[in-house]
Amino acid sequence: MIKKIVATILVILLCFTGCAPATGDPGTPPSENENPGGNETPGEGETPPETEKVLPDYLRELVDFVVQVEEGRDPIVLQLTDTQIIDAAQAPEDSNFSAATQEFWGPDKMEDRCFAYIRETVEATKPDLIILTGDLIYGKYDNAGTSLTSLVHFMESLGVPWAPVFGNHDAESAKGIDWICNQLKNAEHCLFLQRELTGNSNYTVGIAQGYDLLRVFFMLDSNGGSASEASLANGHTKKSVGFGEDQIDWYEDTAYTIAEYSPNTHFSFAFHIQTAAFVDAYAKYGFTNKDTESNPILIDLLDSQEKGDFGYLAADLKSAWDTDGRVWQGIADIGADSVFVGHEHCNSASVVYEGVRFQFGQKSSTYDRYNSIMPDGNFVTGNRSDIETPLIGGTVIPLAAGEGSIKDPYIYYCKNAGGEVDWNAVADMLYAPQIAVGGLQYGSDLSCESKLTVVGQDTEGIGPAYCVTAYGQGKVYVKANLLKGASTFTFSVYLPSPSTAQLSGLGEFAIRVKPDDKEPPIDGKTNGYIDYATDQSNKALKLAFDQWMTFTVDISALGADCTEFAFLIPQGNVVYLKDIVIS
Repeated sequence: MIKKIVATILVILLCFTGCAPATGDPGTPPSENENPGGNETPGEGETPPETEKVLPDYLRELVDFVVQVEEGRDPIVLQLTDTQIIDAAQAPEDSNFSAATQEFWGPDKMEDRCFAYIRETVEATKPDLIILTGDLIYGKYDNAGTSLTSLVHFMESLGVPWAPVFGNHDAESAKGIDWICNQLKNAEHCLFLQRELTGNSNYTVGIAQGYDLLRVFFMLDSNGGSASEASLANGHTKKSVGFGEDQIDWYEDTAYTIAEYSPNTHFSFAFHIQTAAFVDAYAKYGFTNKDTESNPILIDLLDSQEKGDFGYLAADLKSAWDTDGRVWQGIADIGADSVFVGHEHCNSASVVYEGVRFQFGQKSSTYDRYNSIMPDGNFVTGNRSDIETPLIGGTVIPLAAGEGSIKDPYIYYCKNAGGEVDWNAVADMLYAPQIAVGGLQYGSDLSCESKLTVVGQDTEGIGPAYCVTAYGQGKVYVKANLLKGASTFTFSVYLPSPSTAQLSGLGEFAIRVKPDDKEPPIDGKTNGYIDYATDQSNKALKLAFDQWMTFTVDISALGADCTEFAFLIPQGNVVYLKDIVIS
């Protein structure tokens, strides 16, 4: 009630200050003969000039920024997210980046890892507005601010209005969030405002056609994450995730005021970290926020797909907030029809739940984690190898001309980054039924790094087993809690004869445990690795090719503090596992 009173007072004040039309309903735009453009009346015999219909001042003053789109076509909004630029040259000493990682994320790689993808996406989709839903940079790798300024200069070069919000990594930079805000505010095409509210990116952007305010985007800081001392100095940078009360009061009051003047305006919310309601929204596709990386969901390819739902889920929802649903219910009460977020990198699902579109934007760079399609069609997460097809692009949000409702949104995948993927083949592989394999079950007892794929299958000459394919060196993990109180761990392994190239520089199918990279005794040998080269010393066991071999690990020697137990498998190999028993 207080908010409605405030909205009414604002309406009255605007009327007295001359912002509202002198006559008629305040929510009704002036008629064409009222000359809203302010042009002089033509003299007798003169042809009246055509006056462009633009949003009246009384509506323009209700939002921070307005993107005016010519009439007669659908306005296009493009969501990009998690560009998260990493400059390995600025990495802290404790980052322990390998030489390959330093090269992959070198300062000269911004074009290849990020800008080229965005440029292609913008040229292909021709947006009127770009929204960036957080993690513009990985702040702790940009203490000099050069990644941020490079991103700003690049975005400006596109000549398209762009509106960013902050994620949980931006404020880590030693330059401080106020400095970052100034770079954004001073950019010609950047629509950005730093209010004295909790967080640092809270403002509104309106999409207008003619006299009508079609849609307002509430751009918000969801806060959370680490922050440098320079960022915390302003007193409203918030390290815990979630909106502050002042943010909620601001957007509620603003929404009610806009609704008084323009009741047909649609509302969207854009911020970085998703609320807990996203779990409920995706539940209709079997999403449970558990082991999602082992069981990705391709929503646009399922038979149960609802009209307008699309994308994929390949990661659990980390940092989800608003567990009591208060914010979600308030957003719904305002009448918002869409919420756009980022944060998860490996999720791009867009679904409608209780009349509201819940959308993760498509990852827009190959910095940090991202999804890929491997040559055999496997869908994997977090890869940084040279053989996958990364899934990179943006999510396109068309709006109905003259009305502003969301109209057939979709993902644009860049060429050579998902645009040529045979999604039906991916779905056939992803949803192929796995056979039962004796021993521990993949998904519940076993998991793997994203550079590996694990599929239960019955292979001729080998039989039923888990087939592990290593696209990069990685591990198959046994859940550490299963080892508590156990004394032995037995498994059978089959290694097909590899080529000479596969053996080159690789050396072992190993057992690794944490902490301290302990190597437990295997079959009485001192150290826990199984060599498929020629070493016959006491520190290694010979692994014969093309036959099943069974090994027993002495778990009792690991101690009570074991935090990881895994098979280490080198790149370029296929390994089969079965009969995994803990006793």
